[in-house]
Amino acid sequence: MGRWIRWTVLALVVVVVTGTVILVITVRPGLQNDAQEVRRTWKPLLQPLAVRYGALGGVVTALETAGNGNRDLTKQLKGALSDWDLLKATTDASNQAKTANQLEGLASRIRATASASDRLKADAQLTRAIATFDAAKVPPALITHYNDTVLQYERNRDGMLRGIVANLDGYDPHPTLQLASP
Repeated sequence: MGRWIRWTVLALVVVVVTGTVILVITVRPGLQNDAQEVRRTWKPLLQPLAVRYGALGGVVTALETAGNGNRDLTKQLKGALSDWDLLKATTDASNQAKTANQLEGLASRIRATASASDRLKADAQLTRAIATFDAAKVPPALITHYNDTVLQYERNRDGMLRGIVANLDGYDPHPTLQLASP
């Protein structure tokens, strides 16, 4: 009886190891292709986003001039812009997209704060800086193409078995890009 149990356990181990190897061999190429496509579709977004976030630097300057330099929102924006400046020189598309989404969220909050404050609404420099940021457009076709590619990548890395291979091989999730609307 003991010999039968040992052979059964050994057979199960062989089946699990073989299945894992087959899974990795079949799933990895698709994940590699999808991850490369995400990085490839992100590259054309870097230049227009750099222009956009350069204009957001003008918003920080205007907020500081208006006396809001010590506010949490301004500090958060300065920190996120600093992160963007460091990340834009890397090839880390996932963190670049996360930081871009963070900057877009902060820009929306600043726009709402400025429009709700009589003092900030009357500040011509801040109004011009926000208008300059809003005018720095990113081509919607590039955003749509990137987001579609990310969604395809995420579909292919989802699921219990594919997720195991994705996590083992370091295929991290990528966020879609969500631009703030004026």
